[in-house]
Amino acid sequence: MRTFAHILDSRIRRYTRAKQKLIKLLEEYRQALIHQAVTGKIDVRTGKPYPAYKDSGVPWLGHVPEHWEVRTIKSLAGKGYKTFVDGDWIESP
Repeated sequence: MRTFAHILDSRIRRYTRAKQKLIKLLEEYRQALIHQAVTGKIDVRTGKPYPAYKDSGVPWLGHVPEHWEVRTIKSLAGKGYKTFVDGDWIESP
């Protein structure tokens, strides 16, 4: 009986290690996909690269999808106190 428990225990441990390794790989893959989507390497709707790219003019950013508009943060800010154009989801006074 002890042998059976030992064998079962080792199989459970091996299975657990394999699943933990798979989880780690999936987390790395998820991070890579997020990075590719944020930097414009893939279209989040299709998961495929965009058809055409252009130079962003920003050295650390590199190339961006051709239809993206590159703007400075200053150009997004409105005139006045605490104004910033960033969509309707931000609540402003």
